[in-house]
Amino acid sequence: AQVSWHLAAAGPVRGRPPARRMEPLSEVVVGYDSGCKDEISTRVEFRDFSALLAGTARPQLISSGPVLLAGGRRFSVCLYPNGCAEHYGLLVCIELLHDESKSNEKVFVSSSMSIVGAGGKTVARYEKEEPSLFSSHASLGWIMEAAFPFFQNESELNNAFKSRMKAFKDRGWVINDVFKLHVSLKVFIGSPRLLRSAAAHKHDGVAGLASDIGQLMDDLETADISLRCKDGTLKAHRQVLVARSPVFRAMFTTQMHECVSGDIALNDILRDTAQHLLHFIYRGSLPDNLQDADIWALLPLAHRYGVVSLVAECSGYLAAKLSIQNVAAVLAEADMLDMVGLKDEALHFMLRDTATFEEVQATAAYTALPARLLQEAMARAMGSRKRGRPAESCELPDETPWQTLTVARLKVALTERGLSTAGSKSQLVARLAGAAAAT
Repeated sequence: AQVSWHLAAAGPVRGRPPARRMEPLSEVVVGYDSGCKDEISTRVEFRDFSALLAGTARPQLISSGPVLLAGGRRFSVCLYPNGCAEHYGLLVCIELLHDESKSNEKVFVSSSMSIVGAGGKTVARYEKEEPSLFSSHASLGWIMEAAFPFFQNESELNNAFKSRMKAFKDRGWVINDVFKLHVSLKVFIGSPRLLRSAAAHKHDGVAGLASDIGQLMDDLETADISLRCKDGTLKAHRQVLVARSPVFRAMFTTQMHECVSGDIALNDILRDTAQHLLHFIYRGSLPDNLQDADIWALLPLAHRYGVVSLVAECSGYLAAKLSIQNVAAVLAEADMLDMVGLKDEALHFMLRDTATFEEVQATAAYTALPARLLQEAMARAMGSRKRGRPAESCELPDETPWQTLTVARLKVALTERGLSTAGSKSQLVARLAGAAAAT
């Protein structure tokens, strides 16, 4: 599964160089079963990259902490903004932090790392296909910017910082001061003395079952259901949909029209969005390289059909992508779909400090929020979960003839009610009138 993570500039900084490099296997087939593996991936964002670059010296690193877990082994992503050892370039490492499995089995890992640029496009990629043996605190690194001279004084350091930041931006590696990575691992558990380990025997059947069900998605010959979308039709298997969605189960176990005809009308849904839903239902993961717009379109569809794990996946993605410009829209969507966790994430981001809240209030999406949500946000900002001040406690009651007030007085009334103060006088009057009618 893919999990989205954030790492702020305040992440832990350590001064040790990377641990010893992984030991390559002389033959891939020695020590583990190549058909038995866990495939895991994550997205990591290093924010305030310029501060990370300026605030660390070679060989200091910033660690994401544990972001990948497989077989009791925890992996992290480490960033060396100014290089380490003999390397002066940006270095990214995947590190085995801790082995909690209490097992004598060995861990073999193959990996890929991609830098995500503007529009979610991959601008650089490193891949190591041949699995290598990992031990605790072993790491696999990727040097991405070599050939920078070593600096001897503060002036040289400042000049190096400017030239490096420019290089990273010119290559499209740092967008809006954020360095984004997509990391994928294939983890093999085995023993140097056995071709197949106990773990391989235990999980082989489960992995085979998942693979077989995933392949059914492309088996149109046995498909018995049609999903008729706005711009095309998709085929699917009744029993797979029943197993993965309580809504589909209700359709096909009652005398609803869909049960008899085998046709499901998705007239308001694009074929690509429905295809993404089916991909998750059959394979348990989202397709690679989905854009923000794809997630926005998929979330309400996942909610409509009760695919809880997909709702959680989309929620995690959106929570990791919160920004000044989109947080109000995320809040509105989460409230409409009754997604408490995502709603709390949006409110927490919005109210994390006064400056952020003021910037959010200036956005069109915040102004468009219903009065109830505006009041809730303001109540949270004031350290209370009340829905707003009672009318009798307001300096300007609901019966006030708003049109006769000055803009300054209108803004006082709006602030009392936790409403946005942005806009023209006519917009302020309409907002107050609407809030009064709602109460």
